[in-house]
Amino acid sequence: MKKAFIVFMCIIMSITLSACNLFVSSTGKKAFEEGKLALAAGNYNEALGYFELAQAEGDKSEDLTDLINAISIYVTALDNYNNGDYENAKTTLDSIILNDATKTMSKFVDELEVSIQNGIDSRNKIDEQISGTERLFASGDYAGVELNIKELENNTDLSEEQKNKLALLKQQLETANGKVASASKAAAKKEVVYVSDSNRESAKNAVNNFAYAYEAFVKSGKRSSDDYYSYMSAYSPSWSTAYKDQWNYFNKHNITSYYVESISYDSVTYDGNAFYVIDNETISETKNGNFVRNTTKWKYTVIKDGNSFKVTNYTQVK
Repeated sequence: MKKAFIVFMCIIMSITLSACNLFVSSTGKKAFEEGKLALAAGNYNEALGYFELAQAEGDKSEDLTDLINAISIYVTALDNYNNGDYENAKTTLDSIILNDATKTMSKFVDELEVSIQNGIDSRNKIDEQISGTERLFASGDYAGVELNIKELENNTDLSEEQKNKLALLKQQLETANGKVASASKAAAKKEVVYVSDSNRESAKNAVNNFAYAYEAFVKSGKRSSDDYYSYMSAYSPSWSTAYKDQWNYFNKHNITSYYVESISYDSVTYDGNAFYVIDNETISETKNGNFVRNTTKWKYTVIKDGNSFKVTNYTQVK
């Protein structure tokens, strides 16, 4: 009896499945075959159109429904990929269901998955390059920043966010280069003697702050450009020659200790654009593993940046 029931159910299911196609028109059957050919050729939108026509013409099979769903998902993921939206492309493609009905799409899905991952990897690499360029800007290496920006702008895989970051960097670079030019022009002008007492003290304090901030940086034991920036940028603009020269000196001579023993001032002058401070400094430091102690006369260029006085250049006085 049990065996007879099973046979009966199999017959019923067979009749039901066959009946699904009894109501498919000749147009629907032809559309289904055309859809398979289009899919095999990689013409996904065309295949989707044929399969939807076959469904409208009476083909209600589960296999056809699975194919339509899979192709719809694939086409959406492909559009996201072509638009550079790799994250959404990956999320969409991950939702596709591959079974016996849709196994012919496996190759296309695998290829698109690889392309999407390559796109994500490329964007991550660009993010790292932009971060490196931002660090160069903070260190005052504007020539390096300019080269990096030009290289990045030639990359066709930039996201809108990355393009905006580059545009901001270019704007900051133009501003910094303008300040460098202004400071250089100010330094070239003839100096005049009169300086008010308050400005004289502010200019001297700027030199003091620059020297002792550098001393604090060296004593901290930190050596990254980001750490240097955190110690020095308040007292010397990152675009300035002084900022860059002190950083280069630190690295070139492998400075591991630095102590300001004394600072005395000879004069403070002003030319209408910048202050010029001449001082005498006694410094002890460890350069390339050797301890040295020197007394040197320096001429500092100091500008007023908003309400702050900051060092932009320094040269040794012979």
